[in-house]
Amino acid sequence: MIKRSYKSGVLFLLIAAVIVLRIIAEPTSYVSPDSSFYLAAADHLMKGEGLVAPHPEAPHADVYFAIWPAGYPLCIAAVGLLTGTTVLVASKIVNLFFLGLTFVLLFRWFGEKSWFIALYFCSFGMLEIYSYSWSEAPFLFFLLLLCYFVTKDLEKDSGPRVFFQLVFCLTALFLFRYAGLIYFLGVGGLLLYFIIKKQWLKAGYYCSALFFAGILVCGYLLLNKEMTGYYTGIGDRLQPQMESLQQFVVLLLVGLWNQLPLARQSSMSGELDVLYIALLMGQLGVMAVLFYYREKMQASFFKNTETKIILAFAIFYLIAIVVLRKIQPFDPFDYRIMAPFSLPSFVALLGRLTKDDAAAYLKKVQPWIVAFMLLSLMVNLPKQFLIEWFRGLF
Repeated sequence: MIKRSYKSGVLFLLIAAVIVLRIIAEPTSYVSPDSSFYLAAADHLMKGEGLVAPHPEAPHADVYFAIWPAGYPLCIAAVGLLTGTTVLVASKIVNLFFLGLTFVLLFRWFGEKSWFIALYFCSFGMLEIYSYSWSEAPFLFFLLLLCYFVTKDLEKDSGPRVFFQLVFCLTALFLFRYAGLIYFLGVGGLLLYFIIKKQWLKAGYYCSALFFAGILVCGYLLLNKEMTGYYTGIGDRLQPQMESLQQFVVLLLVGLWNQLPLARQSSMSGELDVLYIALLMGQLGVMAVLFYYREKMQASFFKNTETKIILAFAIFYLIAIVVLRKIQPFDPFDYRIMAPFSLPSFVALLGRLTKDDAAAYLKKVQPWIVAFMLLSLMVNLPKQFLIEWFRGLF
């Protein structure tokens, strides 16, 4: 097994090293305003003061932490207590731990070719997400785990195990992001499919899993309501008047466009970014190679059921988050909010290339993809920091 997984291990160590360097070089240590609330809540937990954090509108007053779910600060506090580190260091350990778990999951899923799928973690968006102290790191792991359990159940009936698998993943997704509720609807769609197909036993497993996970979620939301007066935090979040439909469409199109350039994203500021353009041209060149060798594919790209299921989860999230974002404006459509769409999409597409009927195609395109993704990893290093460090050696 070690021989089969060493490529994934080496790639993980490279990505982890780049993330650590980025954190060290960044003056803010990749701590955003959201991160500050997570870290504050974890710090209070470590001190035995309960699940509280500063009030968003009155920083000197602590309130019950409900504006985000408790999963991430609980993980940070647990790691901090186990390792004796600060909450900041603990948050970075949590992110790298879940990145490692994701690599393990991909290896279990795709075997010795999993390193090829994991190349997507060399992209700008993924490096940013795992550098920041955000809950997306564990959330994305449980999303892929849910996709894994569902695909394996559809390929070969998992029996009663799927009930426990679904409850575990659905509850975990909710505990790291309230947006995890989206996947209750996704699993509900599968339940409807089994009912139409009259697969009553499987429908029973999915229905009971949704019911049980729903009870846990409702209990959590009722606790939030009891502690704060709101189900998901402080204040009324419904603010549809904040932006026009035209503004919303522009934000969406910019967000979708920024999912395409992997090595660097455009700020859309109007200023010429030579590196962005050069990398985009390089990526277009790789895409041209993919198109040129398309006849090497021995079967339809979407023939594979696994590919269709993972893409379905990605597209379902995209549709749901667009609707929610219009009803309830929150973050823009950046790499962070779009990650549950982009990550499973690339896992599905790259995973499809590792199948036996794509072996001839993969042989032709793999060097180009690997080279570009490693280039992405390199250009996202903190170059100025490294230059100054090398100068200091001499």
